[in-house]
Order: sequence, then C-alpha cells, then structure tokens
Amino acid sequence: MVIQKKMLEGKKTRGRQRIEIKELAEESKKQVTFSKRRAGLFKKAGELCVLCGAEVAIIVFSPHNNVFCFGHPDVETVLDRYLTGNHSSFSHTSSSDLHDQNLTAAELMNRHYAEAQEELEREKKRLTEIEEEVKRKKIENNGEYFWWEEAVHENMELEEIEHYMSALQEMRWKVGSRLEQFRMMRSMGNPPSQSPMLLIGKPLPLPTQIGSLPEYGSEERLN
Repeated sequence: MVIQKKMLEGKKTRGRQRIEIKELAEESKKQVTFSKRRAGLFKKAGELCVLCGAEVAIIVFSPHNNVFCFGHPDVETVLDRYLTGNHSSFSHTSSSDLHDQNLTAAELMNRHYAEAQEELEREKKRLTEIEEEVKRKKIENNGEYFWWEEAVHENMELEEIEHYMSALQEMRWKVGSRLEQFRMMRSMGNPPSQSPMLLIGKPLPLPTQIGSLPEYGSEERLN
C-alpha cells in the first residue's frame, strides 16, 4: 500500500483538459476538421432517426460555400412540413411504416457516413501531399521556395484565384520586359553586367497591388 501511495504521489499528469472552442487559423486544418465534425453530426442525426423515429433535416455550408445535406425521410419533406406548419405526420404513421422509415434512415445514415469518411480521407491525403511537396521544395532550395510553386487550393475563392492569376501575369510581363532589355543591350554590343539567371536568386513576394496588366509582347516597357 505504501508503494502504491508513493507511485500515485509521484505520478503527476494534467489529466483531461478542456479544449478551447475557437476558429482555427490554418485553412488546411479548418477543412479537415470541418469534414470530420460534419461526419459526426450526420452520424448522430441518423442515430436519432433510427432510435426515435425522428424526422430530421440538416443543411451545412462549408467555409468555401459548399452545401452538404442530411435528411430523413428527405430534406424536402421535412422543410415542407416546417414551412407549411403541417405537424400531423407522426400521428398517422403506422408501426410498420415507422419501421420501414427507420431502416431507410439507417441505410441513409450509413451512406452519408461512408461518403463523409471517404472525403475526410481524401482531404487528409491531399494535405499530406501538399505538406510533402512544400518540404521537398524547401530542401531543394535550401529552405526557400517561390510562391508560384505552391499548390493552388481547389477551394480558393474567385477573388483569390483572380488575384493569383493577375500576379502571375504581372510577373510574366516583368520577366519578359527584363529579358527584352538584355537582348537590346546585347545587340548594341553592351553586354549586361549581371546574368538574367542571377535575377531569380531569391523568392519574389506576391504583389499586393495589381492594376491593368498588359500581355507579354506589348509595346509597353518598364522604366
């Protein structure tokens, strides 16, 4: 008993800690957490339908405005009952019909849960691939990598994609203009003092102000 008491006194643990509920900062973790929690939400709703014969409708919008629905017997039926104020469906439901509905709810729950699990695994795999690619780029470039080498997230908003595309167009125009300057200097017998390849020694920052960008090959030139 004395030994057990000493062991218990020497064992110091923090025990179960309450997890603070707040919005996640990292976009990748937010997407994975959303897929996981949504699967759990749909699973609990399906269990409620099976155990209690409840009629449930859940509509979830992801942070990227993707819509996910779960309903028993279906979302439209439950929403119609709510909007029309018709709440008499349960009183006229026979035990056999309720049993059939429970079976349908179980099948629907299993299907939604399986789909959610598959999506969660895809998100985890894609996140791992992105992280591995970033690590590989950092190793190849001694810890540095260009912003245009990062993977384009499939759930990027339209405004973000337009900004990213404009930045690429501006970079293309600047590189083309600089290359044209080197060619002109070389044709005039005045070789440049610095090789064009040395201009790409460090990662270029993403432009913060992007205006109307001319296409490569236009007559406009940088000063």
